[in-house]
Amino acid sequence: MFSSKKDEPYKQKLMHALKLILPPVIFILLLLLLLQLLADSGIIKSFVLPAPSAVFHSLTADMPLFGPHILQTLKIALLGFVLSMIVGMLFALLMFRFKNVYRIFYPLVVASQTIPTMVITPVIVLILGYSDLPRLFVVVLTCFFPITISLFRGLRSVDSDLLRLMQTMGAGSWDTMRHVLLPASMPQLFSGLRISATYSVMSAVLAEWSGGGDGLGILMLRSKRSFRFDRMFAAVILIIVLSLAFYGTVILLERIMMPWQHSLKQKRKNVGGKVLALLLILLLLPLPACGKAPDGVEELQELTFALDWTPNTNHSGLYLAQERGYYAEEGLNITFRESDMNFIEMVANGTAAFGIASQEQVLQARASSAKIPVVAIAALLQHNTSGFASAANRGIESPQDFEGHIYSGWGTELELAFIRSLMEKSNADYGQVEIINQSASNFIASMETEADFAWIYYGWDGVNCELQDYPINFILLGDIDERLDFYSPVLITSDELIESDHELVERFLRATRRGYLDAIADADAAVAALMKAAPELDPVLLLASQEWLNNESEKSSEAWGSMLAERWENFALWMSENNLLEEDLDVNAAYSNEFLPEE
Repeated sequence: MFSSKKDEPYKQKLMHALKLILPPVIFILLLLLLLQLLADSGIIKSFVLPAPSAVFHSLTADMPLFGPHILQTLKIALLGFVLSMIVGMLFALLMFRFKNVYRIFYPLVVASQTIPTMVITPVIVLILGYSDLPRLFVVVLTCFFPITISLFRGLRSVDSDLLRLMQTMGAGSWDTMRHVLLPASMPQLFSGLRISATYSVMSAVLAEWSGGGDGLGILMLRSKRSFRFDRMFAAVILIIVLSLAFYGTVILLERIMMPWQHSLKQKRKNVGGKVLALLLILLLLPLPACGKAPDGVEELQELTFALDWTPNTNHSGLYLAQERGYYAEEGLNITFRESDMNFIEMVANGTAAFGIASQEQVLQARASSAKIPVVAIAALLQHNTSGFASAANRGIESPQDFEGHIYSGWGTELELAFIRSLMEKSNADYGQVEIINQSASNFIASMETEADFAWIYYGWDGVNCELQDYPINFILLGDIDERLDFYSPVLITSDELIESDHELVERFLRATRRGYLDAIADADAAVAALMKAAPELDPVLLLASQEWLNNESEKSSEAWGSMLAERWENFALWMSENNLLEEDLDVNAAYSNEFLPEE
């Protein structure tokens, strides 16, 4: 009671803080409550938007799984942000100090921000290879611009009277910069830092989508493709939290370093030491991965394998061969990198020694104007398991039934040629099909929200429909036109590797064949190997998919990996007839059975 006047300022601050915090908190809680009610009532399906309760359950239950991914994204975002500060401030100071530098680089700095991230990232990965460097490059490219522009504008906006005063006092360029220019431009600098802080996490996530490895971006892709949407949105929440933490840290540093602007009493004497310590921590983070192999351990040949997608049952034999030491027995240590954007180019230019693709991708690559030199060296399945699927209630049972319906796809010429070819073969009118680009996150969501049929691989999406008790009609491509019974997927390597080290190709295929034969014989072991490499996947879906693929493999009498010339020639002819090959090609050079192990 006696200290009420003394406590008055604190009460006012508390009330002011509550006025700022309570409205958004209440709005978010009401929004979450509404979403929960919509989810519980079935108005919003779980495959469209999971219930908040499911997302928060995943946040708590899967936190051990999130941990390594959070650390990886945090490492790239932090180190990239620090490098962005250095690069951004350096460019700003040089442009301010030298007019010629400004004339040359200012347009380039602006132009750098017009390059789409999803375009430049695969190119950087091709140049720098699979490592943290491409990710750091993307973060720096995204984040340095606000810092550069903000500091540059700050330096140019300093009161000219202050600069003339410093000249009158005989101050040199460094003294003027240290005592006037930098302090006066710090508000603008921190404005740019706040923007870059929020960009850093998201740019790190985007970079992960093309670079493989760990990280919240990879976790999101894996969760989405294994239909764990609760986990995917949990990762989104973690990304938001990290971004807000970065933003808050910059604000805190701003208050510490500019007490005159924020009326705070913190002393600045330890700021330099704190920043230096932070830099040292960031620089030391990658060091644990750089240790040498123990003495006496035979050094294995390090190779990179480029996956075409998130780890799935098409890859189970690879991971099982790695886990059971088959690659090590051949003197190899394989690192698997996932990217659905540039895996063929990775193999072609030697960044990855081997990869996985499909027959049509190999043919299109070799027939392109770039003449991308990749070669199929083994078929993982003897028959094409893809086709057009639709919800059973649409009544689409043949290509003739495509008329009057909506197709949801990825906008590639190949899938449109599939539809057109099958409909012409069935005397149906291709012009009666409405084509849209798929915006839904998966097949079931697409069928429920935007389309009537889509192209899927039954071993993944079809099996998932069985698990979700979602009845579908499925039209297998090879059943309508035998030329469409192409090989997918296939293992690939480059012409150069075959010419320079055919013995390496043989060693790789010996170990890989053992892994796939083991996966066919033991589905549980195959799934365990996949889960060990990518624990965010759905083990139920993996097991069902693996068992389905094993059943398909057991139907075939062909030797593992073998490919028929007739199958390659027929599909290449079909692609040529449908204008899917840019140039003529030697089909026989696109594949080889030469390196397959003997039975």
